[in-house]
Amino acid sequence: MKKTTKVLVAAAAAVLAGSLAFAAKKTDKVKTVYVGVAIDTKYGYLDDKGNYAGYEAEMLRAIDEALPQYEFKYEYSDLGGILLALSQGKYDIGLKQYESNPERRKNYLFSEDGYLCYDVYFTVLKERNDVHSLADLPGKTVYGGSTVGAATGTGLENYNKTLPAGSPKINVVYTKQTKEETLAKLRNGSLDVTITTQSELRDYNTQYGDVLKHVENKPFNKSDAYVLFNKKQTQLKKDFDAALHELVTSGKLSEIAKRTLGYDYTEN
Repeated sequence: MKKTTKVLVAAAAAVLAGSLAFAAKKTDKVKTVYVGVAIDTKYGYLDDKGNYAGYEAEMLRAIDEALPQYEFKYEYSDLGGILLALSQGKYDIGLKQYESNPERRKNYLFSEDGYLCYDVYFTVLKERNDVHSLADLPGKTVYGGSTVGAATGTGLENYNKTLPAGSPKINVVYTKQTKEETLAKLRNGSLDVTITTQSELRDYNTQYGDVLKHVENKPFNKSDAYVLFNKKQTQLKKDFDAALHELVTSGKLSEIAKRTLGYDYTEN
């Protein structure tokens, strides 16, 4: 074993810096790599002992272990904070279920392999029978993602541009919301259609009792979540890509997903 990395959680440091530092033995031959992570989803979180845990955590540890020339040091931030720190060179690597879009491709390097399937489907309450395809969405309010520029929202905005002048358009909304908030909006009519992956639909129906359904069997947007790199980290990306690809092709990443999430989230 190359090294064991432990989370150092300090209340004062968290307030001042909002970060998680992982201590490990260093040598002159090992390069420290700063990794921006999030701990606000089932993919990455703090366990009851304050340790960084979850699918993303175990994937990163497996890759770190496969790359003895590097030592990963993890720091906590949110979606926008990770991207900003990555641009500024404060982080070398960042991940927070980032999908690909042209703007991000201009600003960051992307891993060659995705590590999490993010195919999304239009999703409605089980009792609705008025939405069967994309063609039924004009005039309705549809969730496009947590922020402007999200892949689904962009696709819907582009579809609006193809509609005849003066015809109803899709009202695309962007907001951060919990499952409870999403379900409440679907029930009170302030939202007609949301988007979910296959796994998210299972989560909803397991937690709330078979309440939602996909509009179609095919996804509106096929996508993966990728690991992002600072533009200057070309060698790091090359080495990371090799380790991640080995995890994918060997089936070990699927094993990590099943162990940490209960389902193979590397596939749709």
